Amino acid sequence: MTTVKLPQQQKARLNYLQWQNLYDHEKPFQVFAEVPENSTERLTNLVFVEAPPVVIADIRGNESRFTLDQNGFMIRRHALLEVEMSTEQHMRKNVLPSLDALVKQEIEGADFVHCFDWGFRTNNSTAEREKAERMDVNNKMHVLSPGGQVHCDQSPAGALNRLKTHCPEIVPEAARGRLRIIK
Repeated sequence: MTTVKLPQQQKARLNYLQWQNLYDHEKPFQVFAEVPENSTERLTNLVFVEAPPVVIADIRGNESRFTLDQNGFMIRRHALLEVEMSTEQHMRKNVLPSLDALVKQEIEGADFVHCFDWGFRTNNSTAEREKAERMDVNNKMHVLSPGGQVHCDQSPAGALNRLKTHCPEIVPEAARGRLRIIK
């Protein structure tokens, strides 16, 4: 068996949203839901630009040096139950309680956890074909390919809106403290 040594750093080109004047009066959007073939509606108003190369560092072996507060992410090894990707019921009954416990154990101050969404990603060609056929945003078990652009899944206002939608009973108390969406 041959061992391949991975580079400690590698240059990569990342794609960013390019500002368009129309964003002054129209929010950037992309439609992921199925639309009728004869629809004349736009599926997106996004325009991306490839940025100059940036250095991506391999952090393997240094994972514990990164914290959520200092770096915006953290990496923890955890023996999670084997994830059965076929049913939402299995996820809710077996996997989500384990994730709830992990978040409370690893993140200081996490006294309330609510999983409002999850997703599976893979970089195999089957996922690419499925993505080309349009994803089903209502199917939590749909396997997606990795995101192709630099992006942020939630804004601060979006996080508060998620809380209002999924846990309205705790909004007054939670709004006085710290609210984090953890992916």
